[in-house]
Amino acid sequence: MPVRTTACRLALDAQETRLILTSQVKKALDRATLARRYLQPMGIESWVHKTARQTAQPNSQPSDPPSQVNPPTGNPPARTAPLYQLDAAAVDRWLSESRFQTLATGDGGNLLLVMESRADSEAADQLLASMLKAISLDMSSQQRICQHSDGGEPLQCAAHIKAILLMANLARASDVGSLAHLRESLLRHTGTGLALAVTIHPNDLLENNAAKRPAWEDLKRLKSYLDEQQR
Repeated sequence: MPVRTTACRLALDAQETRLILTSQVKKALDRATLARRYLQPMGIESWVHKTARQTAQPNSQPSDPPSQVNPPTGNPPARTAPLYQLDAAAVDRWLSESRFQTLATGDGGNLLLVMESRADSEAADQLLASMLKAISLDMSSQQRICQHSDGGEPLQCAAHIKAILLMANLARASDVGSLAHLRESLLRHTGTGLALAVTIHPNDLLENNAAKRPAWEDLKRLKSYLDEQQR
């Protein structure tokens, strides 16, 4: 009787073992089918099934800490936000941190013309020259620079410069009010100590005739300041 019982148990154990092996083989085939049908077309050559035992490793050693990343060096990047989104303090920092390309070195003029972006056409340059001439300034005598995000030099002023005229882009050519908070009065650039007047970029003036009058008011305010400095 005991011999028969032992034989039965052995038979049951063998059957259970076959079932387990059959199940494992089926899972392996399923994974192989999955890899062949779905993963290999995506360029994934191997795939390891992560079991519950692999996810729980209380005695595993902690991974090495990530290597320290050194901060970037070199010139600070120019601000990407358009000027109409900045307040007066941020515009002051923008002038100090941005990099600029020289458009004209000037010839003894007392104004530094700073453009947020380059004039799109010769007509825009001609318009600016005409407006400066209306306040007795020759554009060819003035130092002109333009923001240059891919290089350039920090803002530099010649010793004879008395004020900065910053020509900023509008949010839209029709939205003159987008620069109103910067055009209300003359500002001061802390890096140079110079008076700073913000006005509308000539590109926008060409597209919106209604913007020319407020720009003219900005230039008249700047002209009054320059006249006071010469007294």
